[in-house]
Amino acid sequence: MSTSRFISLTASIFMMIISVCCIPFSYPTKEVCKKMSHSKMTGKATRLSDRIDISGQFESAENGTVHFFPKGEVIWGNMSGVYEVKGDTIYADLYSSPNRRVFGDWSMRQSKFSISSDGNIHLLYSKIYYGGHYTFDVPKDKLPILFRFKTLEITPRIPKFLYTTKWLWNDEKTRKLNEIKYLKQYDN
Repeated sequence: MSTSRFISLTASIFMMIISVCCIPFSYPTKEVCKKMSHSKMTGKATRLSDRIDISGQFESAENGTVHFFPKGEVIWGNMSGVYEVKGDTIYADLYSSPNRRVFGDWSMRQSKFSISSDGNIHLLYSKIYYGGHYTFDVPKDKLPILFRFKTLEITPRIPKFLYTTKWLWNDEKTRKLNEIKYLKQYDN
């Protein structure tokens, strides 16, 4: 076999592997995330801090840390998004934007936490959108999972894409005002 034929064949096999492993439609598009998201940013306080201390983070040995912020922002690992509180339950829609990923488009996780009387939270379910459908990324037999509160000296930075992504907000005017505040706070 000639060298050029070998290189051509190798390149073809490599491209087939990449196209199978990194199919863009394996991840939800922005439009799918918009349609499936339950929570929207409002720029107003969620009042979660009236119920539990959110000045730190919630930790689980197996599932990492979750940070809640007063105006509905949430960070869990490498995903960020929006949460809302209904009664004793926190509903969170988390995203990994394309600029934070090596391959693919947006990824999306929907999670539900219960607020316990001791100031901790319990994960009731977590499902991730992948390959055109949801899969539970935490096995149901492992639920509920306790996340214990831990104080922090340094609060993590809220990702900028939460303030620049228009469809995450209830209205554009509020988004623009909050984006300006964000830029003043973080982009000095």
